[in-house]
Amino acid sequence: MRVERFATTLAAGASVDEARREFEGIACAFNVRSEGGGRPTVFRQGAFSKTLKEQGARVKVLWQHDASEPLGKPLWIRETEAGLLFRARLDDTSRGRDALKLLRSGTLNEISVGIDVIKSRDSGDVREIVEARLWEFSLVTFGAVPGSTVFRFEGTAPTYREARPRALTSSMASKLAHIAEALVSTTHDPAIPPRR
Repeated sequence: MRVERFATTLAAGASVDEARREFEGIACAFNVRSEGGGRPTVFRQGAFSKTLKEQGARVKVLWQHDASEPLGKPLWIRETEAGLLFRARLDDTSRGRDALKLLRSGTLNEISVGIDVIKSRDSGDVREIVEARLWEFSLVTFGAVPGSTVFRFEGTAPTYREARPRALTSSMASKLAHIAEALVSTTHDPAIPPRR
């Protein structure tokens, strides 16, 4: 088994409700070119649908891709047009508390998926991943895939526009703000009151 990792930037400066320890975002953006995995790569919508049906309950949230340091697990995870949307809870462990503090401060602001590529195709110099087995996603120091963002923490989180990292281009930031607003308005979980 060859597990590949593709990392993405999170929104910085969001607040954390440490009582609930929950956050949500996009673990892997679709149709966005990344330089992870040794060559330019694009994930296509549907790439995770099979693995989520077959073993979605096994997916974990890890610290820096270290299987000996689990942070928690997704409460739910599903594909959307924009990417792999999730809501996760961090466990009340020393590493989980550290991760919450680093997320809140914006110091830790990237996420990465650990996958096995099942099916891919070449499109010029770009590898298109059309099926992947998802094992985990991790909070990491450095990442590669633009557009996969944590856009809301449980509690008094700022909107994505307010939390937007400065490193993004204005066109990418605008696109991500649009995606985040659309996802928040269309992916309502009945157990969670919608934000207005």
